[in-house]
Parts: sequence; structure tokens; C-alpha cells
Amino acid sequence: MKLFQAINTLLSTIVILIILGLLGGGVYLGYSLYESSRSTQQVMEQALAEKETELAKLSAELKVREEDLQKKEAQINQLSADLTAARLELERKEREIQRLTMALQLLKVDRRVAYLDVLSQEKTEEGQVKTTVRFVEVDEQSRPVEKPRTFVVQGDKVYVDALVVKFADKYVEEGDPLRAASLCLFQRVFGNAQSPDDGVRVDRENDQPAVYKTGQVRSDFERELWAQFWDFARDEEKARQAGVRAAHGEAVYVLVQPGTRYRLTLRASDGLSITPAGPIPDIGSETL
Repeated sequence: MKLFQAINTLLSTIVILIILGLLGGGVYLGYSLYESSRSTQQVMEQALAEKETELAKLSAELKVREEDLQKKEAQINQLSADLTAARLELERKEREIQRLTMALQLLKVDRRVAYLDVLSQEKTEEGQVKTTVRFVEVDEQSRPVEKPRTFVVQGDKVYVDALVVKFADKYVEEGDPLRAASLCLFQRVFGNAQSPDDGVRVDRENDQPAVYKTGQVRSDFERELWAQFWDFARDEEKARQAGVRAAHGEAVYVLVQPGTRYRLTLRASDGLSITPAGPIPDIGSETL
């Protein structure tokens, strides 16, 4: 009986120990699972925090790049605008260069050319010098405009007197058909030993010189210009309205040598000039 009670007690104790062991194992397992779950959550939270930090960094970098892109787009737009402005300015300057080049070419054009041929020179019994000259005016192809004229002047210095009209620069620059260059009306040729009034008249008074005649119907301005030449020289307001910068008499002269040809020119940007042009050529040729 005591043995049976002892065995029963032992079994009860074993069962209790088993139960306690199971309870302890369960508690340990539960605690282990809890700690494992808590550790996993912390890892996940840390990973999430790292991802959020990385995302925030990427977002900040993206914002910087967007701002940089906007700046570059603004720079591109500005460069495009500058390029367009530069292209327009270049086109304007090219037009200006073309205009100035044309104006410069016009300024260098000899608009009226004549030759003074010194045919002979002799002394009179009184010791005075007489010079025989021939005046011939030519066109752009060096062909005589009118029949050459021969006359005698007193002295060894020959003067050519003319009335010169110079137009405002803008007409020269624009290549105005009539006012793109200075014009002149030859008055007379005379020697240093005689009065200018005793000289030989070249162009007809108040008439258009032959070299300027184009064969077309003249405009009112052309008729007024040649008919009222001196009025432009006297009346400043009238000259200004007509675009005339200056209108005045001008004379050139040279100590002449027999057998020499002298060239008379009127440049667009200058006045009248006379220069030696070599020996007298054959006057019978079509061009001089």
C-alpha cells in the first residue's frame, strides 16, 4: 500500500514536472517568438526609415535637377533669343555695309570728264603768250559728247571756271539718280593774261550740259536745276529744300605745256580737278 502511494506520488510529481516543463517551454517559446517578432519589426522599421531617408534624398536630388533643368532651359531660351537678335543685327549690318559700300563706290565715281588739249603756244610781238587749246567732253565710254571746240586764250596758265553743286550726303548714300554725285556747269575757259569775262564760254547759260542728257523726258527738278543754277547758290532755303549741300563757283588752273592733254574731273565726293593725262591722242578716233 505504501509502495503504491509512493509510486502514485512519484508519478504525480513526474506529471507535475512534465506540466511545469511544458509550461516553461511554452513560456520560453512565447517569449522567444515575441522577441523574434519585436526584432523583426525593429529591422523593418529601421529598413523603412532608411528607405524613407533614401527617398527623401532622391526627392531632394530630383528637385535640384529639376531646378537645374529649368535654369538650363532658361539659358537655352536666352541663347536662342540672343542668337535671333544677333542674326537680325548681322543682317542689319550687312545691309548697312552694302549701303556704305555702294555709297563709297559712288563717292569715287568721276561723274563728269573733259579734256583740255594744249595744241600750241606762241609769243606775240608784245611778248604776250597765246595758248591754243581744244576742249572736248566725253561720256563714260570716253566718247566725245559734243564736237570738240578749239579756241585761243591769253597766257601760259589756263583756267577752267565752273559752277559746282554738291548734294546732301544721304542722296549720295542712297544712290539718287540725279543727286548721287556733285554736278557742275562749266562756265568759261580763260588764260591768266586776260579777264575771266573775256574767256570762252563752254556750257550754254541756263541749259542742261550735254553730258547729263539721257534722252529721256526731264523731271521738273532737272529743269529747275539747270534753269535756276545760280538761284540755288544764292538762296540757302531753296537749296536745302532741293537737297543741295553747297552751290558755288569753282575754278582750277594749271601751267600748261604744248602737246599735253589735261583731264578735268568732277568726283562725287569732291570738287573739280585738273591733272596731266599724257600726250594728245589722235582726235579722229571714236574714243578719247
